[in-house]
Amino acid sequence: MTATVINAYLVAADPKWRVALLLSVTCALRIGETLGLRERDLDLEKGQLHVHQTVAKVDDGLGRRRVVLQDPKTRASQRTVHLLPHTLDEIRTWHKRQPKRRLDDLLFPDEYGRPVDDERLRRAHKKAAAAIGRPELRNHDLRATAATMSAEAGATIREIQDQLGHTTPQMALRYQTASAVRDAERARRVSEAWGHFSGA
Repeated sequence: MTATVINAYLVAADPKWRVALLLSVTCALRIGETLGLRERDLDLEKGQLHVHQTVAKVDDGLGRRRVVLQDPKTRASQRTVHLLPHTLDEIRTWHKRQPKRRLDDLLFPDEYGRPVDDERLRRAHKKAAAAIGRPELRNHDLRATAATMSAEAGATIREIQDQLGHTTPQMALRYQTASAVRDAERARRVSEAWGHFSGA
């Protein structure tokens, strides 16, 4: 997804879920991590998100699935991610419009303040993707897009690994797609450094 496509996608998104989707695509959050964010995890002064927990579905022992908050699977998943500076105004505006919350309250709760089933955010994603003519986009593609755009901006594999909350560089590489734009820019910079080619 290009920046133009991302912007169109976010404009098309349901306003109720726009900021959740914005955080997913700009901070490379897993869907459960986005839904697990609490008030204390959003630091608008420093422009940071703190990822400490995730929303998951577990078997209740009676053959039913229930939505719970739990720790991420790995220590690497507990991380701090910087918000993109150009998104801060929109996030601040959204935050001011929210009901007064305690520090432990979820940023994206259901009507009763409880964790939201991830299917609700997945539906919001599918609706926005369809609205821009990209119904094939998966919610997980937002995470891959964030990793690719970081790479295009010059982030190292280690930096992308930390952003994604992965334990190994190999896992981070799986989410970083090849970019013709990035390679063209590389070629341009090398050419400028090389100087004029005079021939044999």
